[in-house]
Amino acid sequence: MIDTLIVENDPMVLELNKQYLIKIDGFKLVDATLDIDMAKKILNSKKVDLVLLDTCIMNGDGFKLLNYIKKINLDIDIILITAASDVISIKKAIRYGVYDYLIKPFTFKRFLNSLESFKNMKMLLKNKQNINQEELDIIFQKAKINKKYKILPKGLTKFTLKKLIYEIETLDSKYFSTEEIALLVGISRVSISKYLNFLLDIGVLELNMNYGTIGRPIAKYKYNIENNYILDQYLD
Repeated sequence: MIDTLIVENDPMVLELNKQYLIKIDGFKLVDATLDIDMAKKILNSKKVDLVLLDTCIMNGDGFKLLNYIKKINLDIDIILITAASDVISIKKAIRYGVYDYLIKPFTFKRFLNSLESFKNMKMLLKNKQNINQEELDIIFQKAKINKKYKILPKGLTKFTLKKLIYEIETLDSKYFSTEEIALLVGISRVSISKYLNFLLDIGVLELNMNYGTIGRPIAKYKYNIENNYILDQYLD
């Protein structure tokens, strides 16, 4: 098992990442914290193989924790999960040798790909003294598979779709209305309806009409998480 620590600034994202992690075979959640000082205590008291780290922590800088890990020579790998998309942060992450860099909001599929890739790398290096060039290329290069990806319908963007999926996943499979999700995403009801109709068409959402007793029926949507792989061809 890969013992994993989550260090995250946002309590909601912290909980989401915990739920994501427990769905993936081969990983064990050692601990999770919003506090950088607590993270240091955990690192010094528990076995940790991987840290899922935000760059902005409640009482410090995620990069300072990264520096601390390197300074005391802990054999721990890092995957950054952060809203920071500026070039300075990305270059700094590369210099520190982080394994991967996920920009919020991200999909479960992107999270899964990152952790599965990390797990495969650990398995490849396990109990080996030497490896060949082909195996080394697998570690240092992420080969791109030629695929024909579908194009999003006119008027829809990858950025907004990713944010929508992120907000839907935080609802933990609960039914939601157009108004509720529009408020979370921060766009108009008319605009969000286009995205919801698209997700219904490709089977990522299911629709339930709540007729009640008086007035117009209310459309309620639910995320079909088992079909989220369909989004890959639109978001990659």
